[in-house]
This record gives sequence, C-alpha cells and structure tokens, in this order.
Amino acid sequence: MALQAAYGHDFPCRRAPLSRRSFTLAEKQPQRYVMARTVIDRRTLIAGMASGIIVSAEATSCSAAPVHNGVVLDLAEFGVSPGATPQENLSGFKKAISHAPPGAMLHLRPTAPLACRIEVGGDWSTAITIDRPVILRIDGDLQASHAGAPPASSFMLNITAPGVTITGTGRIIGSGAIDDGNSGTDETFPGLIRVSADNFVMTEIELVTPPKVGLMLYQCRKAKIVRARFSGGPKVYGDTGYFAIRAAGGGEHLFDTNRFYPAEDGGMFVQCIMLGGSHDNLFTGNHARYPYEKLIYGYGDRNVAKDNIVIGNPGYIPGTNIQGTITSVFRFHGSFNTVQNNHAHGCAGGAQMMDGRAHIVVDNEFLSCGQSAISAYRGNISGSTFRRNVGTRADLAGFVAGDGIRIVSDDAASGIVVENNRISGFSTPDPIATLAVWRGRTSFGRNSLVRPRAGNGRFYMAQGTGVSATNEPRWPAAPGETVVDGTVTWVTIAYEGGQAGLKLYGSSAAAPITGSTISGNRIDGGRYGIVTRFVTHSRIVGNILDASEWGMVEDAGSHNIWKSNDIRGTASRQVQNLASTSSMLSDR
Repeated sequence: MALQAAYGHDFPCRRAPLSRRSFTLAEKQPQRYVMARTVIDRRTLIAGMASGIIVSAEATSCSAAPVHNGVVLDLAEFGVSPGATPQENLSGFKKAISHAPPGAMLHLRPTAPLACRIEVGGDWSTAITIDRPVILRIDGDLQASHAGAPPASSFMLNITAPGVTITGTGRIIGSGAIDDGNSGTDETFPGLIRVSADNFVMTEIELVTPPKVGLMLYQCRKAKIVRARFSGGPKVYGDTGYFAIRAAGGGEHLFDTNRFYPAEDGGMFVQCIMLGGSHDNLFTGNHARYPYEKLIYGYGDRNVAKDNIVIGNPGYIPGTNIQGTITSVFRFHGSFNTVQNNHAHGCAGGAQMMDGRAHIVVDNEFLSCGQSAISAYRGNISGSTFRRNVGTRADLAGFVAGDGIRIVSDDAASGIVVENNRISGFSTPDPIATLAVWRGRTSFGRNSLVRPRAGNGRFYMAQGTGVSATNEPRWPAAPGETVVDGTVTWVTIAYEGGQAGLKLYGSSAAAPITGSTISGNRIDGGRYGIVTRFVTHSRIVGNILDASEWGMVEDAGSHNIWKSNDIRGTASRQVQNLASTSSMLSDR
C-alpha cells in the first residue's frame, strides 16, 4: 500500500513495529491504523463507534523513502565539516543547495563525536534556505552556533519549497540557549527548522534542545512527521512557551510514531505538539515520556488523536512540588475533535475538550490521574460523545482532586452521550489532601501549590520561584488576591467541593442541557456517583454506582428519567433533590 492512496503523497509504506526505545515502563502496544483521509469524515467516525472501531484501515506504519533522481551531493565536498567555522559551514551548505537539481540528495555523513556547527545569528531569511524539492539526509550532527540568547526569528533550516524531505540517523541540536517564556509570535519565535511549503516530510531525524521551537510548520499543509525523535528542553519547569513541534495555520498533517523524551541532563519539552489554528490533523502512535505539560495542545477543528501513549513523571516535575504532568495531556480547543484509544499513566488528566461542540472521546485509558480523567467545558458542547473510557485516580502530589468525568456547558446544549465508561477513585472527601502543607524557609518553584497549616477552604499557587519566610503568612481569602511570603508571591485559589465520579452541568435553568443520555457507566468509590445540574428531559439509565453518600444527585425543576440504576456501597438509593417532575423507575 502506498501512502499516496491515503494522503495524496507518493512514497512507500511498510509494516513496522513501534519502537520501544527510551520507555522503561511496560506500556501497551497500540494497534496501528492509517486514516482513509486526513480530512476526517465525521459520519464514518460516528457510525463506527457502536462497534468500537472509529477508523479502520490496513495496519501499516509509514516509511518515508522517496525516490530521488540519483544525484547525491556530499556536503563535505562543499566544505561542511566539524573542523570548519560556523560561518564556513553555513556558506558551504548554501553552496551545495545552489548546485542541487530538483530531486537530488544532499548528504551529511556521520560526524561523531563532533558536530558541524552552523551560524544562526540572523533571522530565518538568512538561514540555510532550501528552495527546491530535495532530500536532505543527515547522518551526522548539526549544531546551531550563536553567542547569547537566540535572535528573534532565527532558524537553522528554512524550507520554502514544496516536497522537501529531511531524513537520516543524525541530530539537529540547538545552541544551548533556551527561551520558554509565554511571549512572542509565530513570526518571531526562534527554532531549528521552519517550513512554509506544503508536502514536507521529516523522518527518523532527532531534534535536540531547540531555542524555543524544534519544528515550525507555518501556514503549510500535508506535512508528514514520521518516526522522528525530539529530546531535551528546560531542565526545570518555568513557563509554558516551549515546543517540540508547532503548527501555525494550515493543516492536514500526519504525526505518526514520533518520540518525545528527556535528554540525558533531564531537560524536557513543555508542549510536545502545539496547534495554532491548524485543522484536520492526525496524531497516531506517538509516545511521550515525562513531558512537563501536554502531548497535544490544539487550537483547531476536526483533529484526531489516536493510539498515542503518555507517561507522566513518577517523581516531582523539576522545579515544582508536583508529580506527573502539570496539565491534562490532550487538550483541544475547537469542534469535531476526536480523542480515541490513547493511553496515559500518572498524569494530571487525560482529555480536556474546550470551546466547541461534537467532541468524540472514546476507548481511552487515563490511569492514575491527579485531577480529572476527562473534562469538557466552555461554549456549547452539543452532540459530544464520551464512551468506553477508563479513568482511575491516584494520589499524585500537588493536585486538587477533580471529577472523574466533568462536562459543563456554557450555553444551552443537547445530544450529549456519556456511556459505558469505567471511573474509579474520584470524588474524594478532601480534594486538596495531596497538596503540600506550607513550610518555612523552603524553596518553591513556579506553579507550586500549598495549603495552609490550618485549613481555610483555599489553596495557594506560587507565581514565581522563591524561598518562603520563616513565619507562615496571613493567608488571604478572596480568590485572586496575593500575599508575599519571603521571596515567593502566592495567589489565592478557591476550590470546589462535592466532586463526583461523573458530573454533567448545564449553564442555567434558562439554558439547560436537554435530550442527553448517561447510561451503562460503572463508577466506583468516592462520595458522589452521578451529579446533574440544569439537566432536563434526559435519561440516566443502567448505571452502576458505588458511593459513600449519594449515588445520584439532580436539582429542582428537572424532567429526567432515572431508570434501572444499581446503587451500591453506603450511598442512599434515592436521588438527592429528585425533582417532582422527574421519574425514578426500578432503581435499586
């Protein structure tokens, strides 16, 4: 099977097992799929959910091995070598490209243990510009060279021609300068590779500790990033703006079987893949070990994340008092996005769906979560489906325990299906039990969370790094209010009690959730099983609920049917606040 049949690109595919390199935990091996099209047919997805198969195709793995015209240019013959100066290597690279006809291969032979240093002192327009469809095979090391902080818009490679391929067993390495600040734009971020043309292919190569972005896909379409490796980054968690891959605009990209993992010095990416207004992308078979935040952070529509694996840090995230990951590992802003058959272990949470409707979250395993397994909120979430997911909770340090599945609509919504999920261990009596108690003369990293020695219904987050004072501060109560403690500034955060295994909230009595279904779910442990609010004309049927206080909760004015739910444990068999207009049939 050629990938052209699926994506419109002409290079062969071969069967290949997923690499297990760099992963010490026994992980599940996801089944491999190739999508029928990158632009996802939602009717096909929805029709297949009942059978448990959303995407069915030949189980193959892509191997980017494009056929070139037979011309091979050895970069060493143009003066590119570990012994040359960074400026000489930059000039030699540019000269080789100027001599390369379309379809030629430029080859950097192995250079170990030394690297060929490349000057990156200008912006992307003065970088190595590849302006013709060639294959760049890198079997040695290229390293960016520049004194001081990376200049704005600086890149080593600037891809402006469609159909360029970068492959090989070598590495492209940053200069060592790192900017993880949450500032700048896609036009000014520095990085290693910038692509502004369609049909780009990158395979096998490793990108190591870029200045801010490893690979920038800028307003382009149909890139294929296959079996590439990304490592390194900040040695401590500081800010949120540091990316292995960033796609700005465009879309229809394939990200298949890539690896994201810490460098030997412990440095790691904050965001592995970031989408900024990029649509119709497929993420499949990717592995991330110990990311600071997310595997995929997506702004866009019709994206599919499938068969990916994320392992959270079993110790503290460097620079914090938090275990796992800082955030949920899949976060999508937009509509018609799908998260299917992924596995995450020891992370803050699994899937977070925001600012859109018609989400599909099915067949995932989100195990040992610190907060919520699945959440969907902000905007109108009509037509969303949450089915056959497994979510379990663990006492990870530094987290406020949340609901197992939390669905909250800001507008009137309908047609939400929450079905056949297995949720365990959420709805704890004390949601902030795993937060560290404040200690004097202690170093705290940015975003560290503490609770006062005497509980006050609040917790506090460090706005920056610093050392606490000898005496405990006078803690403020108003959310958002700050207090200075030694060299640490804490901001006040209120937390919600009454967490549930499954929570479905409408916006208001005037804008409720209607015509929805909660059925066949198994919820074990915790205080509350299913809690609804501003939900009406919906069915809550055939759930198994093991809770200590209330198995089922709703609010007055509802018109729901509660039927054949099995309430276990010490919880009441009734529905708390059952509306006189609702029906409870055959519950036990």
